[in-house]
Amino acid sequence: MDQPLSKRLLAQLKRIVGVFPLTWAGVLVIAGCVLAFTHYGLGRIDLILLGVGAVGIGIATTSLVGKYIGEGRHDVARKRAHAAFLLAMTYMVTCAIVFFFLRHDLVGLFANARETGDMPPAEAATLTADIIRFGGRIIVCACLFQLFDALGFVFIGALRGAGDTFWPMGVTMALSWTVTLGGGYLMTQALPDLTS
Repeated sequence: MDQPLSKRLLAQLKRIVGVFPLTWAGVLVIAGCVLAFTHYGLGRIDLILLGVGAVGIGIATTSLVGKYIGEGRHDVARKRAHAAFLLAMTYMVTCAIVFFFLRHDLVGLFANARETGDMPPAEAATLTADIIRFGGRIIVCACLFQLFDALGFVFIGALRGAGDTFWPMGVTMALSWTVTLGGGYLMTQALPDLTS
């Protein structure tokens, strides 16, 4: 007899953690990421930090869907893909809530412009405040688009598990060129004051 869905998901999560141990340690890694991105650019913090859990769930989805399709149990494969989607969204929404409410504190941990011979204390304080403000804005953006990343990781994983690699490739290419590149360009034209 099959185990309840919650026990199967928990067992799958344990396997994911075995392969990707940083899934659970992702929140601990934020300190180093915020430091690096504060100085070198916060643009893709979601893929490095927030996306780790969703990537693991997407890989697990690939395995589960492939297994059940191989057994001829297409209905179970569909249910597992949807369950993985709910799990990934729960993970990402939880991370987004934590990061949204702690965004300034997280950036502030590492955004300390020190006074030097060339920079007086007042200027260093202003620079630190600007870094915290801009870093907080970028974390808000990451909190929003990470949800769509989770959706992509899981359902592209499901398609790969089903043996379909053409559509994930085509959709990823099309969205990368239209939404990411085109949308970014349009935002710079339509909302030039929305700087990072």
